[in-house]
Amino acid sequence: MKLTFLGTGTSTGVPSIGCECETCTSDDPRDKRLRVSILIEHAGQSVLIDTSSDFRQQALRYGLKQLDAVLITHCHADHIFGLDDIRPLNFRFGALGLYANERAWVDIRRIFKYIFEPSHFGGGLPQVIPHTVVPGAQFCLEKDFLITPLEVIHGRLPVMAYRFNDFAYATDLSEIPERTMELMRGLDVLVLD
Repeated sequence: MKLTFLGTGTSTGVPSIGCECETCTSDDPRDKRLRVSILIEHAGQSVLIDTSSDFRQQALRYGLKQLDAVLITHCHADHIFGLDDIRPLNFRFGALGLYANERAWVDIRRIFKYIFEPSHFGGGLPQVIPHTVVPGAQFCLEKDFLITPLEVIHGRLPVMAYRFNDFAYATDLSEIPERTMELMRGLDVLVLD
């Protein structure tokens, strides 16, 4: 399994506009971070977690040429506002599986209404195949690529984390419920943000 951290910055990115703190004014390349997103490659599949507002820049920076699915953690702007930029990948590979929990789907369908209720054709709309995930309900993209959606808490909002075989990724969390801790047993790698 190969992990590429496309972005590890805050919701505003680093540096932040107008900020004059030591980090934001630093010349250190480690202090130049795009918004949160990760690419997971395994068993011939490429899976993206979240389409951050910086997705286009991330895809170009890391030479993203293939994408099989997108998993959404939650619908804050810094996690989904890059969804429209999957279009060039649609041109090459067709519709992409888009996985989110029921609550996120309500927001995705509202924010990106034009994708699901197009008033006209043309212009290259993002093409997605909607999939609703349920915490603890495993699914496979390929026989060796098992994914388990996990529920964590972001403030008061339940959001999704994801387990991939013996690796799990959880972003924007303030609490891990006990039932999720049980589903995380046996991990070799856990990424928390």
